Amino acid sequence: MNKLLKLLLVLALPLAISAQEKLTLEEALEFGFENNTDFKNTQLDAAIRKQFAFEVMTEGFPQINLNLDYSFAFEQQVSIVPAGVFGPNELEFIFAQPQTANLTADVSQLIFDSRYIYGVKARQALLESADFQVEQARINTSEAITKAYFGALISQEAFKLLSQNEAILKSILDETKATYAEGLIDELSVNRLELNMSNLLTQIVKQENQSENALLNLKYVIGMPNDSAITLAGDFDELVNNFTFDASAEVNPNRRIETKMLSNQAELKRYDIKQARSNYFPSLYAFALYGTLAQRQDFNFFDTNLRWFDFGTVGFKLNIPVFDGLKSKSQVQQRKLELEKIENSQENFQQIINLQVTTAQNNLANALNEYHNQQENLALANKILTKTIIMFNEGVGSSFELSQAQQEYTNTMINYTQSVYNLLIAKLEVNKALGSI
Repeated sequence: MNKLLKLLLVLALPLAISAQEKLTLEEALEFGFENNTDFKNTQLDAAIRKQFAFEVMTEGFPQINLNLDYSFAFEQQVSIVPAGVFGPNELEFIFAQPQTANLTADVSQLIFDSRYIYGVKARQALLESADFQVEQARINTSEAITKAYFGALISQEAFKLLSQNEAILKSILDETKATYAEGLIDELSVNRLELNMSNLLTQIVKQENQSENALLNLKYVIGMPNDSAITLAGDFDELVNNFTFDASAEVNPNRRIETKMLSNQAELKRYDIKQARSNYFPSLYAFALYGTLAQRQDFNFFDTNLRWFDFGTVGFKLNIPVFDGLKSKSQVQQRKLELEKIENSQENFQQIINLQVTTAQNNLANALNEYHNQQENLALANKILTKTIIMFNEGVGSSFELSQAQQEYTNTMINYTQSVYNLLIAKLEVNKALGSI
């Protein structure tokens, strides 16, 4: 009787697994945002885009260049004066020195260019697009980490439950062997339970490998080395007890990052159209150049007693487009069509959101119903196995019934863990659809 009571206590274990101080989901998310490679690369892409936005502004800044040129004519060009100009014969002259040094400084300044004006106006939208890019990556990373965390947690819990079931089956098998040794039951009863044990051990090994793979996947997603030792926090009851389901949650498209990104894309595309139209308008630049030049027979340019000759110029450059072969017109039309596509996506996205939310909420309701059913099934399977053990020990139950009850109990535990995972993922999908991640 004492053995039976101990067995019954073992049977109750899967329904009351206690949580320990381990890695929480919040800690995994925090670590992932710091170390996930894809998320870090997205942040770098955003930084690059912000630098490009600054680069657009620099086109309106003064452009200053300093140039130093040196040349040596190892074979100088000869100029010929025809006969009859200065005498009856041709004359050959070399007008330049073989070595020339030229130091110049030039400055150019944009005065007016409508393309630049619209580029500057689009700068804020470009900066916002970089922030939206990071936010989208944060949502995707959060979703990936959460799914990986739940997958690893559920897989580990399934392994624990199967291992506890091994202890249950071993206790049953030991008592059955003892009964067989006393000659009270046949060998077939023992063989059936041994077969169950063999199948269960195979299932345990398979689940252990799945748990290891799930944990490796979590480490990869959060950017943790494979050889890092981590354990996970939480249990089924805790996760489900903290679960809330608000079926009346309002759908607000403005909470979705996609809505903001589409609006941003439309704004940028309108500036693109204005920039393309600017190709019809003139542009005006101012420039100035100052330099000094020296020519020498020998390399003595640093001799302060020898003269350098200064020169300089200032002016304006006006560019007036006349005809570009209808290139600008084509660019404007292309961008208008691209804007129309974005506007169509904006109009359609409201329907997409409604569909996503409704589908996610329905899946969540189904997952919640499945969880409750599996919870009841687990309690029922526990009850059936307990009664079957008692009946078998009292000689009124068969080994076949005992083996079947034990197998059903094992399968029910696995189904229960899967239902918890489905519930957690369904809730995550609802939050994502509502823009709450």
